[in-house]
Amino acid sequence: MYAIVAVNNRQYKVKQGQEIYVDLQTSEVGSSVKFDQVLLADADGSITVGTPALKNASETASVLHHVQGDKVIVF
Repeated sequence: MYAIVAVNNRQYKVKQGQEIYVDLQTSEVGSSVKFDQVLLADADGSITVGTPALKNASETASVLHHVQGDKVIVF
């Protein structure tokens, strides 16, 4: 079982229990985030494709931590 979800103009293939890195989320660590743009869903071989998104479908994820890039000093 998997789904294709659109988040911040990028598409992610997600499965239950999978960890993914998503850019530019303003949620607090430990909170849950709901993604409403589900483009495709597979449930035991039955694939449902939205036009462009599935109605009444969403994915929920938990924010584990935030990642910051290395500090760059420019002279």
